Amino acid sequence: MIASSPILRLEPQPDFPATDLTPGNTEILKYIIGHEAGVTAYGSHLESHQRQLHLIANRALSFTGTQTDNSPREDSAFSSGFSAMETITAAVGGEGRTYNMADASRQAAILLIQPGESVELDLVSQSMFWQDTQPNAWSVVAEAGAAKGESLSELRARTIGAFVAYKLQSKPDPIQSMMLHW
Repeated sequence: MIASSPILRLEPQPDFPATDLTPGNTEILKYIIGHEAGVTAYGSHLESHQRQLHLIANRALSFTGTQTDNSPREDSAFSSGFSAMETITAAVGGEGRTYNMADASRQAAILLIQPGESVELDLVSQSMFWQDTQPNAWSVVAEAGAAKGESLSELRARTIGAFVAYKLQSKPDPIQSMMLHW
C-alpha cells in the first residue's frame, strides 16, 4: 500500500488515543515510526528523564514473567516506545489536540509517588488491556522494535513505554487522585 501511494495522508482521529488507529493510519504510521530518525532522537532525549518510570514499568513487567535487566538497551526501548506514542498522538490527533501537562503530572504522580505492588499490578494489567483493545496502535510500536531486532524484554519495554505515554494523557482515576492528597 505504501509503495504505490505517491502522497500519504493521515486521516485525523481527534478521539485518539481513546479509540484505536484506523487501518490506513496504522499502515502509514508503521512506516513513519519505523523509519523516522526524529522519533528515535526524541526517545534518546527522554531516556534520562524517564528512568524512574521505566523502573516502575520493569517491576510491573515482572508480574508477567518477563525477565528485565534494566539495561541501557531496555531504557532506550522504553523511551522509544514512549516517544512513538507521543508522535502517533500528535500525528493523528488533529490541530486542536494539545498535550495536557496537568493530566500527565497527575498520572505520573500516581506512578511515582505511590509506587508499590498494587500500582504495578494495575499498570501491567491496564497495559495488557490496552494491547487487546488497541491492537493497531500497539502493532505500530511493537513492529518498529521488531524491525530493529530488539529482544523480547526490549520489545516489552518499548510497548509498556508506549502505554505509559498513553496513560499520562488519560484522565486519572478520581479515587487514585484523591489518595495523592492524603
